[in-house]
Amino acid sequence: MRKTILLILLLAFSTIIGQNNKEEIRYTKVKDLFAPQATQPVLNINGSSGTIATISEELAANNTTFGVLDLFPAQGNPQNTNNLEGKLWKDNSEVLNYEGNFQVGARITANNITLKSNAGIGKVLVCTSTSGSAQWQAVGEAGSINDLLDGKSSTTTNNVYLGFGSGAGDNMTSNKKNTAVGINSLNSFNSGSGENTAFGYQALESLTSGSKNTAVGFQALKNTNGSENTAIGYQALMNCTGTGNVAIGYQAGMNASGNDQLFIHNGPSATPLIWGDFNAADVIINGNLEVTQGIISSNGSTIENSSDIRLKDVLGKYEKGLKEIEKLNTLKFRYKQDNPKKLPSNDDQFGFIAQEVQKIFPEAVKVDNDGYLSLNIHSIMIAMVNSIQELSKEKDDLSNLISELEKQNEILKKQNSQFENKVEKIESLLKQKNFVNASY
Repeated sequence: MRKTILLILLLAFSTIIGQNNKEEIRYTKVKDLFAPQATQPVLNINGSSGTIATISEELAANNTTFGVLDLFPAQGNPQNTNNLEGKLWKDNSEVLNYEGNFQVGARITANNITLKSNAGIGKVLVCTSTSGSAQWQAVGEAGSINDLLDGKSSTTTNNVYLGFGSGAGDNMTSNKKNTAVGINSLNSFNSGSGENTAFGYQALESLTSGSKNTAVGFQALKNTNGSENTAIGYQALMNCTGTGNVAIGYQAGMNASGNDQLFIHNGPSATPLIWGDFNAADVIINGNLEVTQGIISSNGSTIENSSDIRLKDVLGKYEKGLKEIEKLNTLKFRYKQDNPKKLPSNDDQFGFIAQEVQKIFPEAVKVDNDGYLSLNIHSIMIAMVNSIQELSKEKDDLSNLISELEKQNEILKKQNSQFENKVEKIESLLKQKNFVNASY
């Protein structure tokens, strides 16, 4: 601090001497300069229009004094700014100014530091070399930012790269509309395509030629060279080799190959919780799907399950049927208002009570994580098929019985007809009282 004050004093005195003695110095006796009770200010520096600076003392917390230099502010804009080069001065807003270049070798401990310069209007102060040199950079201009803030941008290709090594390989003028934020993000890109977006450490790091990729997360799409991929999550689609893939989640689709696939998962599993094929319009859920308001098919098609015999080990026949179905109690109901499962309470519903079904079809009832019972009616549907088959067999048996009875009835009819003929003959003979020629 003492060296700084001495430097300022020398600067002030050299300025005074350089003005052909147009300014004079007024001060008290020399002994008063060091007197603890000296009248303030201790030292006045006068110019042609009066006092231009004062040197005085202030009292510190430990009751010791320290020196204070106060420059009188300019009452308007300086007439000749060239004369201010390398000098300190105060403007009419009481802001201390320094014109020219300077180096700061000490730590800045204040909350803020303000640098004012006409050259800095509408610009930002950036570090443009590893040596720490700073300069004003126009906001709309292309350039590079090194050291702590590192990257580059271009006004002709609309590329923006921020982070050490970000966009390092982009030296072409045709790479358009690429945006990368993060160390080594989009680091290897050097083709004529573009419209890639990378946010995160090493996101899209190895991409050299793909376009329209979006990577958000640490090493998302790190080793891909495809296009139109979207990865959101830590290492999502990290080693993906295809095009048009979408992955959401921690390491989702990390080692995926192929095109136009969907991965939603928390981990690199080859069978994610949700997988899809955009080309085939297929979605596979590798787990249980709970639907609270029904499934509606817009084209009237049914919901299919994998049922190929090559996928199954057959354990026997499902035996439940008509006897069990007859025990079920069907209901019309509405879910309670404000129920914990947030099920719709305004519409009529039709179905069963899980607790009742559990006694008959325990395999159809599951206890959810929240303790409530859920119902899978698949086994009930199979039992209904068995019931229909049972009823069909009963119908066939009855039909066979009826056919047999009809045959017997025809025989009886024939026998009855023969008996009636014989009775008629007997009656005729009786009337003739001729018993000799009667034959039976």
